[in-house]
Amino acid sequence: YQGHATITLTGAPDLANTFERSDDNALDNDGVRRAMRVNEGSLIMHAATPTTVKTKLNENASAGTTTLILEDAVDWREGDLIAISITDYYWGERHNGVNNLVPGDPSFAQTEVVAVASDTNNSNHVVISDPLLHDRWGRLQYVTNDGMSLIPGQYDPPSSFSPTTLDERAEILHLSRHIVIQGADDTHWNDNGFGAHIIVTGASSVAQLEGVQFYRGGQRRAMGRYPFHWHMLSASTGINIPVTEGDHFLRRAVVLESENRAVTIHGTSGVHVDTVFAVDIKNHAFFFEDGSERGNTVVNCVAMKVRNLMGQHLKMHDRTPAGFWLANPDNIIVGNSASDIQGVGLWNAFSDQVFGASAAAGLTMNPSSLKIHTFEHNVAFGCRSVGIMTENPAINEAGDTSPRSYSPEPDFMFEMSHNVIFKCSNGGYQNRVGVPTYNGWTVADNTGRDIFGATRHFAVIEGALFISQSLNNAHTHLDVPNKEWNFQPRRRGVASYHFSADISNVTAIGYTGVGNGEDATPQITPNGQFVFAAGFIDLSDLYVTPLSMGTWRCRGWKLIDSNPGYHTRTMASIAPDDDLSTLDVDESLPHDGFPKQYGVQGYRHWTLSGATWDPHGYWGPALNYIISTPAAFFTHDLSSEAVAVPTGTLSDPINGISTPDVFFGLSAIRPFTSGQWYEGSTDVSVTLDRIDSGGTVVDSLFIGDDCSSSILHFRHFALKNNGIYRLRLFTDTYSTCTSPAEGPAGTASSYAVSNAYRPTDSFLIGIPWPSSIAATVTIHSWNGIDVTLSNTNTGSFADVRDSSERAFWQDGSDLVWVKYFGGIDPVPDLEDLWTDQDLDRYHMIRVWPA
Repeated sequence: YQGHATITLTGAPDLANTFERSDDNALDNDGVRRAMRVNEGSLIMHAATPTTVKTKLNENASAGTTTLILEDAVDWREGDLIAISITDYYWGERHNGVNNLVPGDPSFAQTEVVAVASDTNNSNHVVISDPLLHDRWGRLQYVTNDGMSLIPGQYDPPSSFSPTTLDERAEILHLSRHIVIQGADDTHWNDNGFGAHIIVTGASSVAQLEGVQFYRGGQRRAMGRYPFHWHMLSASTGINIPVTEGDHFLRRAVVLESENRAVTIHGTSGVHVDTVFAVDIKNHAFFFEDGSERGNTVVNCVAMKVRNLMGQHLKMHDRTPAGFWLANPDNIIVGNSASDIQGVGLWNAFSDQVFGASAAAGLTMNPSSLKIHTFEHNVAFGCRSVGIMTENPAINEAGDTSPRSYSPEPDFMFEMSHNVIFKCSNGGYQNRVGVPTYNGWTVADNTGRDIFGATRHFAVIEGALFISQSLNNAHTHLDVPNKEWNFQPRRRGVASYHFSADISNVTAIGYTGVGNGEDATPQITPNGQFVFAAGFIDLSDLYVTPLSMGTWRCRGWKLIDSNPGYHTRTMASIAPDDDLSTLDVDESLPHDGFPKQYGVQGYRHWTLSGATWDPHGYWGPALNYIISTPAAFFTHDLSSEAVAVPTGTLSDPINGISTPDVFFGLSAIRPFTSGQWYEGSTDVSVTLDRIDSGGTVVDSLFIGDDCSSSILHFRHFALKNNGIYRLRLFTDTYSTCTSPAEGPAGTASSYAVSNAYRPTDSFLIGIPWPSSIAATVTIHSWNGIDVTLSNTNTGSFADVRDSSERAFWQDGSDLVWVKYFGGIDPVPDLEDLWTDQDLDRYHMIRVWPA
């Protein structure tokens, strides 16, 4: 169709048929008024559209200009409407409470909808009717070996997946269509948001629409009354039956100004949504409603300017509206973009059940068990929250959300590739997932961290491009308006994921790190949980193990003007003779410099990794270990070859010390019961003393009761090769709670030791054991070999200290001193090691009555 047809849907709301729903915040109405209802029928509309309906700026456009230079030549007509995306952070408008609107910062742009002032005649120059209100970025940025550039330069990508450009140019959308379906422009619309809606129901229905604009659509707070809505075409019988291929599509269409979503796919599988633009939308724009929707294709679509209605929201998750709410992973989601979003750009919200009409029909399905079919080449920018999220699905009909891990069956593996996120105000990509492969992502200019969350082991981040601050920098991450309560200005590229993710062949640009500016000093999270600073990788969450060895799998980093990452310091030293019963809360600050007691979290007894292996030489010489904390506990008797990590010095190592000295881990500390290497430590307070060869305490590290430590059972220490240590236990009054011992002393005890498997690996440790009970000591190797230690030639501390073989000595002060040596198992080739377990090669020290 090449003419001009406008269909206006009228009618007033019927209050008699509008009532509160019990299970969510929505209203029900009869759906007759301002409606086009298709039930077991056909709706077929085809209208011509310009050849190019989506393009980008090709030059920067300044505020006040009326001429835009585009990437593509276009054949647009005078009077046609176009939308111009933002190229900056979300402007900051938000709701505080139910209906209290906090305005944004007017110096930041919002999406602008303007008219074309004259025919373009197949030119890439477009004159618009109203001057541009804010600047727009319009230059492609190129990656070079020296950083970002506006012209191509030399770049040696570390991976075949590595992006070579950053595209933050404004998107330009053509919005006018030959067929317009609209709601009446009257008081019902202007005062109550009562717009037009189209609903397609019935398994035999056909809906094929191309080149249509839906204007003044959606009915505020009314369930199921959306501008365009496929309703229960597949799930109505309790069995998911896809629609006939080709019967249902929406192409090259526009949804402009909606009070309730844009396009909803509900209980329907097998439809195609292609090149559909949703501009100025309330609540989630593209919406998969129940989670039963599978086999759908959404490609090349755009959500632009999406806002919430707070008190008028349908589901609780609408309070954080998304450009795309994706409730089932088994769909094709490719080439879409979301910008100027008050919530999340693209939200993968995969629950473990279906909701709504699908559940009522008896359909049972666990969407979170299904693999992502295709999710690639999607873009999110200018979002108030994160750009893309795979976490926090709905947990009930009301739409409350909660952290849940997406771990598809049977192997937890899935792939999401070549996605782009920039200028988002609460981080880039947030995920809590199984074993993903993230290939070729681009993340730039976000606040806080670009990629963060939680994964299982064997996750892969390969060939990603991380850019701390691009050349599109009129506003930086420090300028974000109406900052969230958990705003984190320190720029970090990626969370460590406890090194469960293999972060390989990535390029990081401009993460300058601690010591390089006022925004790079360490900061504590508002909940008092983590201390972090700027740098490429965020190491603030290394609380799982005493020694971080997973860096072995993080290969091929290309760091351009980037600090590899800040090593968060571990817990406090204490006086060696302190029994903790009188230790003041303000005494002896933790080495990270923040108070022991912080906010509502109470006491901060951190147990972070004491050392991190640096096999690839990111922080210092390759194969060295990085000591995060410059305390005597770690630095006593350190090699003369130790050097400070740039940009610090040995006297002020602001980011740790790199040393060739080998470090081990002591974990699964169980002085009252025997356990395994993978189990947690005792709940009681523990202190480990570092002792010199003469028996004098050099320094001590303390971990408080389990009940006063947010990190719970992750209680461990890093040990230096050939070091001497003594473990002490307390029932302390340092905190307001006390954790009881797991059993009586002298029954059995065990301790896990990691990375101490070579013949040259050795240390001496005194561990609690009643002097009245004769002890037997064994070492159980990683390969399952048990070695019983002898005390025949050890009659003193000096004897066991100087022993050149495995031995123990039971003193008269309730300690068993164990001289540990590795070398029980054959030493493997380093290149044959990959997993954490292979690298750590846990051995167990076990003590029980003779």
